[in-house]
Amino acid sequence: LLEMGPEQREVYDQMEKELFVMLDNGEPLWAPSVLAQLTRLRQLNVDPNILGISKPSVKTEFLQNLIDENGKLVIFCTSEKYLMWLHFNVQVNHIMITGSTPVDDRIPLSMKFNEDPNIKLCLATIGSASPGGEGLTLTGASNVIFMDRWWTPTTNSQAEDRLHRITQKSAV
Repeated sequence: LLEMGPEQREVYDQMEKELFVMLDNGEPLWAPSVLAQLTRLRQLNVDPNILGISKPSVKTEFLQNLIDENGKLVIFCTSEKYLMWLHFNVQVNHIMITGSTPVDDRIPLSMKFNEDPNIKLCLATIGSASPGGEGLTLTGASNVIFMDRWWTPTTNSQAEDRLHRITQKSAV
């Protein structure tokens, strides 16, 4: 478990109490409903940068250290926007499977991840791996990171099970 740093916590607390945060461009980002507020708080918890707020994220810093230290990793997140941010900011070969990835491209991408030793990361939304991703196999890695969790534990387990397959040779 990681604790937010002081700058990230300040932005999070502002959204929690006042239902808005100030973006870097000076514009307020409002969360007018409870669901919108929960979504914004979840996004701020992962990384304020995905909302346009230049504050450090302890999760992203921790993740970048893991990427440098480990072999292959699967990174799950509920936010496609965060995965896009990683896509443009992580300097290692990777694939990305999100809800925007055509269904017919998902299995070939997962096979490429499993077979190509140069591809170190699989960035995937939890929803793209489960429940619609029953055929997805990500045994090229034995380490999985959840940047955040889906609302239901079953969906998280199904995403993790993409690594727990018959062809997996390592502990996950």
